[in-house]
Amino acid sequence: MSGDVAGSVVRNNAVVDSNQRCVVVHQTHKVRVENNVAYNAFGHCYICEDGTEEDNHFVGNLGVLTRNQQITIGATDHQASLFWITNTRNHFVNNVATGSQDSGFWFETNGAARYYGLYTFDGNVMHNNKGKGLITYRPGWRNPSLAVFNELKTYKNGGAGFDLHGTCKIKIKNGVIAANGVNVMGNRPGSNILEDTQIYSVDTLHAAGGTCLHDYGSSSGVTFSLEAGYEMVTLRNVTFRGYGPAPAGCTQPGRPIRLWQGNDIR
Repeated sequence: MSGDVAGSVVRNNAVVDSNQRCVVVHQTHKVRVENNVAYNAFGHCYICEDGTEEDNHFVGNLGVLTRNQQITIGATDHQASLFWITNTRNHFVNNVATGSQDSGFWFETNGAARYYGLYTFDGNVMHNNKGKGLITYRPGWRNPSLAVFNELKTYKNGGAGFDLHGTCKIKIKNGVIAANGVNVMGNRPGSNILEDTQIYSVDTLHAAGGTCLHDYGSSSGVTFSLEAGYEMVTLRNVTFRGYGPAPAGCTQPGRPIRLWQGNDIR
């Protein structure tokens, strides 16, 4: 609760075996959290506490292995993420999130923060998380202008690589999205864009070995709803690789683009 602390830095630290979180920015603005490593923590790891924090920089941090918190603390740490973002008016550059028991990056915007724009999200990587690579959730981010997720890499996550849950006006640009359960998923999306992005179903290592990282039949590149009243996803210069005939050892082909309306999968 330090207010404006321009010039303050949290740099080159290691947080190991924490029983509750890693680096918490709470009602504090303009701090730089840079080049830190966090390993084996319970609850959310790098976080903005209550959604009032603005103009902080999270740069070049590594988060490895977060576990769901078993103690009730009145937050969502029982669904632990490595980066828990409650305010988009911050900067996230070249961070890596891997090995979470739930998600890599979680945008959980509520109240006024639900309608904030995004400052910077550039060069971040999320991989091998048990749940989603990145999710926007609870109750959904209503971005006032187009938010650009540039050079995002999300791969080998158990759930969706990128899950737009009730979220509008997101552009994924220059991304690589590969070998997730579903690569990009949108529930009631609006005006979201994928541009200059590569989407891979199964990476060449697993495909060449004749095995499937996920059930290839359920794998899809872009999945979104057909609900009336919502503007749909725009795809521009997107390359889909690994879809089509099932490789040896896999049950059926995946779908590069999948649409649904209710329980009707197309």
